[in-house]
Amino acid sequence: MRILNRLIVVLAFLSILLYFFSLKKYTSKIIYENNRTKNLATKLTATEVTDEGFSFLESLIEDKKIILLGEQAHGDGTSQELKTKLILYLSDKGYDVVLFESPLYKTEQNWSSLETGGKIDFSESLYKFWSKAQENQELFDMIARKAHSESPVYLSGIDYQYPIRFSQPKITNELKEYFKGFGTFKKEEYNLLWDCFENRLGPILYLNNSPNSRKKRERLPTIIKQIEKLENLIDNKDSQTRSDRFVKRGLNNIRDFFYAKANLNDAAQSHFRDSVMFENAKWLIDTIYPNKKVVIWAANAHLINDQASKTMGAYLKKYFKDEVYTILFTSYKGATRNISNEQIQKVAPAIESSTEYILAEKYSGTVYVSPYKNLKDSTSVMRFLGYRNINDKWFGKLDGFFFINTMHPISFTNGDL
Repeated sequence: MRILNRLIVVLAFLSILLYFFSLKKYTSKIIYENNRTKNLATKLTATEVTDEGFSFLESLIEDKKIILLGEQAHGDGTSQELKTKLILYLSDKGYDVVLFESPLYKTEQNWSSLETGGKIDFSESLYKFWSKAQENQELFDMIARKAHSESPVYLSGIDYQYPIRFSQPKITNELKEYFKGFGTFKKEEYNLLWDCFENRLGPILYLNNSPNSRKKRERLPTIIKQIEKLENLIDNKDSQTRSDRFVKRGLNNIRDFFYAKANLNDAAQSHFRDSVMFENAKWLIDTIYPNKKVVIWAANAHLINDQASKTMGAYLKKYFKDEVYTILFTSYKGATRNISNEQIQKVAPAIESSTEYILAEKYSGTVYVSPYKNLKDSTSVMRFLGYRNINDKWFGKLDGFFFINTMHPISFTNGDL
């Protein structure tokens, strides 16, 4: 018994020694990372953003055709206000096309209505956390005002998703009305497709069962074939108008949307969605706006040049190469608006080893940082992806970033969504 007690005392003593040794080692690692971040931050050249404008960007974007503008989260008011001001500046520099992370066909419908003299509600195609945000109204006012001028700012979307809000049960009538002028079109041949549309674009509700369900497997091929048949009707036209091209592209997006929702898990859907958004953006830039300068507005997660994750930004960089300039947004503290429940919430804190923490010690406002190319292989902790503190080689995945010391949430023009 005495030996056992002595053994317990010895083990306890060794455990205490191991704990303090580990603690010392862990503390040393934290100190090392903090010092490394400070040293890295001293190599970053930052330009303070003031009301005087964005002239500091001129030399950086002078040969760029496509500017990518990200955001940490969709409820970030400070970022949205800054992007609106930046797009107003860029419009004077010849960037006259704005592509949103919004449904391609529905956004085109809105733009066409605006262009032909109609009054539109931008929330019919753009998510309300953009279209109804007070911070962006100057942008939408400018787009509406210039729609009938000699120098319009064109608006389009790149997303293939049709969320329930945009699925519009009236899409059945819209397509029937569009295709009734086609001699070989017989609306009764598409009854399953109409049924699915009228139930709000089925992948979410109409086909709402497991990917392996027999019910889904029986319906999906028929729906896909009916969509392809409508696409073929457009292909067989002797000539195609702009409207024809957008209807076909919209049908193609719906077909991809059905496929993804019925067959892919969440991670695979995310990668697939980025690839389709790239194809939509490429199609718009090469086919619809071939001689235009373009701004793309989307989340950081889609625009970051991450070849491993196969983001839209990575595809764009690979295809358009040096014509693309990627600007991401990050911040140190503050609040955002949760777009799911509309509530304002504090953002997760920046850790001491993050670049944002170090920048916040020096800058109380907003700055623009364009990292030197020799830093592209340097690892650092940053918060580009939804305020998470992530260690990565960030500077090789962007061209520059706006750092905002204190983030404020979006405020809505009518007080709510």
